[in-house]
Amino acid sequence: MKSHHTRWNWSPLFFVGPFLLLFSVFVVWPLISSLILAFQQTYGPGTTIWVGFRNFSYLISDVHFWTAVSNTAIFTLGSLFIQLPVSLGLALLLNHPKLVGRSWLRLIFFSPSLVGLPFVAILFSPIFEKRIGLLNVALHALTGGAGGTPSLRGCSTT
Repeated sequence: MKSHHTRWNWSPLFFVGPFLLLFSVFVVWPLISSLILAFQQTYGPGTTIWVGFRNFSYLISDVHFWTAVSNTAIFTLGSLFIQLPVSLGLALLLNHPKLVGRSWLRLIFFSPSLVGLPFVAILFSPIFEKRIGLLNVALHALTGGAGGTPSLRGCSTT
């Protein structure tokens, strides 16, 4: 008679292990830390006092908290019941084959999405300029000129 003794297989743990490690470091640990912090009063780094539920009682009695909750609820409901159906309706309308000027209307609706990225690139290009960019000048000043002055080789001075 054969024994049905199963042997532990480590290969699934090998594949799931990196996910579990990263999930623990970036989700579980911050979640536990924030739950502990919710029950403490802090007076700077390293100075905390355990206050229990006093933070929550203060929060419930705060007028600004309830204003923020109502603003968030209004924004969420507006997004859910107004923005989502209108955008879905416009998408369906722009996909209708008998719509006159369909390609122009698609261009009009989609062009703001296309314009944003080049606009940001143009705004940030002076910051990342090789020799005189704000970031490189600041790094040069912070490091005290480590590595010498920015290279001007290949540039004509005339």
